[in-house]
Amino acid sequence: MRRTSLYTNLSHERHGLHFKASAATVEQLKGQFMEMMATKMRTVTPLLWGLISTLLDSNQDCQRAMIYSDGMTSSLGSEAEMDLGEFGGEGMDGESGGNTKMKTKKHVHAAERNAALISIKAVVCISIMLQNSNERCNYLQGILGFFYHSTLVPEKVIETLAHAGLSISISSIHNAVQSVSHQASARIRRAIRSLQSAFAYDNVDIDFKTEQPTLEHHSNFVSATSTTVIPLFGVNSAEAFAWHAWEILVHHGQHFQHFEKELCEPAPVERIPLHKTEQVPCRVMNIKQSTTDGNVEVMENLLHQGGIRDKNSNDFDQSHDIDMSEHVLLVHGDLLTKEWLDTVGDSRIIETTPKNCLHQRKAGMTRIACFSQWGTCDQMKPRRWLASLDFDVCMKSYITTFKHRCLTAGDLKHRA
Repeated sequence: MRRTSLYTNLSHERHGLHFKASAATVEQLKGQFMEMMATKMRTVTPLLWGLISTLLDSNQDCQRAMIYSDGMTSSLGSEAEMDLGEFGGEGMDGESGGNTKMKTKKHVHAAERNAALISIKAVVCISIMLQNSNERCNYLQGILGFFYHSTLVPEKVIETLAHAGLSISISSIHNAVQSVSHQASARIRRAIRSLQSAFAYDNVDIDFKTEQPTLEHHSNFVSATSTTVIPLFGVNSAEAFAWHAWEILVHHGQHFQHFEKELCEPAPVERIPLHKTEQVPCRVMNIKQSTTDGNVEVMENLLHQGGIRDKNSNDFDQSHDIDMSEHVLLVHGDLLTKEWLDTVGDSRIIETTPKNCLHQRKAGMTRIACFSQWGTCDQMKPRRWLASLDFDVCMKSYITTFKHRCLTAGDLKHRA
């Protein structure tokens, strides 16, 4: 009765072996979950763990080699990923001759691999029994189901594995994916809306094989764009602007010059302390990056994912969007990406005179009307579309100058 109560106690929610699909988190998919489960099972039910491990470790050679291993779960907690070899582990048969030290080292590595495999199989066996007693105790099944979904395992196979106790149902997998997607979207918005992150994107080509290829449709080749957000380190805008405010007060104020000795140098920008760079992957875009329009769509999609826009745009939502008009966005990419973005920047550069600033699409119709009314004038060729200057002032100045030049040219032609 006591052993049964310990086994039932392991299936309780307080031990962390329940997987709620509708509330799945990204943290559950990170880390060494197999090590955590093995440690929990050994601690709570040592008798059950010993029984399952003994039944799995029936090979006498492997049992004798366990003396070289620090424990059943020690190899699972190593930082470096271990090559577990074949599915059944490696044998411990000795080889004739050779260096005894090398032979002992080989036996130690083989023992660690076999110990890791036995620990994994013990976790799987106990997890199946726990789910059979309590269907909510399905932590391993939830992790495996998410893995099956990420590797495009057919639904029929997932259903078979779910009946065998090695996966959750397909509907639960979809709920887990939706929950993790919501959290990923929220993380993307937090990183971008801080306006202290850089963007990096590059093209990714995917060749989707068809089930029954034909001469016309042998595969489905997709050229998409993958993006990521890189939070910048040490770019607190308040602290950066504070030094400049102090410098202005000390050197240009009338009553603060005696603080000049206390004014230190600004923080250096070229000496960044050693730190771990984090990144936030964004949604993959079905956009072809190899065109100028494609790069514009990529940037607009990135800003839309983060919820930042220009406050002067028509689709700016004051309750949800963040104004980015006073900030600079850093974009990383290959050399070709820079050329495309330079082309976009050149097409929107500010001209030297307001007359050459046609910054609305409707301005093209105004120019056509001027041509129809007063003829052509080759000396005035507006080249840029902008949205930063006053449209009415620019158009009135443009029409007045255009009319004057065209009429003057017409009078000279008539007199000649």
